[in-house]
Amino acid sequence: MPRTGVTREQVFEIADRLSNSGVSPTSQVVRNGLGKGSFTTINRHLSEWKELKWKSESNLPPISQALEFRASSLIKEIWDLASEEAKKQVEQIRQAALDDISELQDQIQEVMLQLTLLGEEKSKLSDEYEGANKVIQRLTVEISGLGKALKEARKELSLLQNRMVEEKNF
Repeated sequence: MPRTGVTREQVFEIADRLSNSGVSPTSQVVRNGLGKGSFTTINRHLSEWKELKWKSESNLPPISQALEFRASSLIKEIWDLASEEAKKQVEQIRQAALDDISELQDQIQEVMLQLTLLGEEKSKLSDEYEGANKVIQRLTVEISGLGKALKEARKELSLLQNRMVEEKNF
């Protein structure tokens, strides 16, 4: 018994059914629907179906002026609504950004004040440090002088002790 091939009508019927149900008719989907057939044959018939479908859809009657005007009005109305909504959102974003900027400016002013106070404190500590250094230098000179005086006093004491010992022995 000879094999029967897939016919043009079979491919068109499956492609129409798939297209009407919202499924894009591909060679694989059509072959699955037929349960048989070579991809070459199905592809050839499907290409012809697509070309005829495109031509028939492109031969639609022109749109009436009333319908075109109504569609244009609806599109304009949708555009105006979308534009208004976008403006509202932009204004909300702009206001939030201004609030953020204001808050950041307040924070900057606070930091600047803290920097000024820290600068004044640094200057005060620097003056105190210089004063303490002068005191340290003065005390160092004084200690050095006292050290020398102590050394001299020890020498003198030693001499006096030696004299006393000599006078006792005499």
